[in-house]
This record gives sequence, structure tokens and C-alpha cells, in this order.
Amino acid sequence: MNENKFEQMFETLRTDITTMKADITWIKGKLEGRAETRHVILTTISVAAAIAAVVVAILK
Repeated sequence: MNENKFEQMFETLRTDITTMKADITWIKGKLEGRAETRHVILTTISVAAAIAAVVVAILK
């Protein structure tokens, strides 16, 4: 009886850990995606500012 109960608890623990791993992987992917998006936006802003500076320099 105790052995069966131990096996059930162990299986529940294994399921919980597997679920946590999946959740952590999903969160990590979301954070990496946001970081990539921010990088692209900042690069675009930097290029636009450089082009604007060149245009202003030419017009003066």
C-alpha cells in the first residue's frame, strides 16, 4: 500500500516538473522574442536618426 502511494506521489511530482519545464521554456521564448524586437526597433531608430542628421547637414 505504501509503495503504491509513493509511486503515485512520484508520478505526480514528475508531471508537475514536466509542466514547469514547459512553462519556463515558453516564458524564456517570450522574453527572447521581446529582446529581439527591441533590438530591431532601436536599430531602426538609430538608422533613421543618422539619415535625418545627414539630410539636415546637407540642407544647411
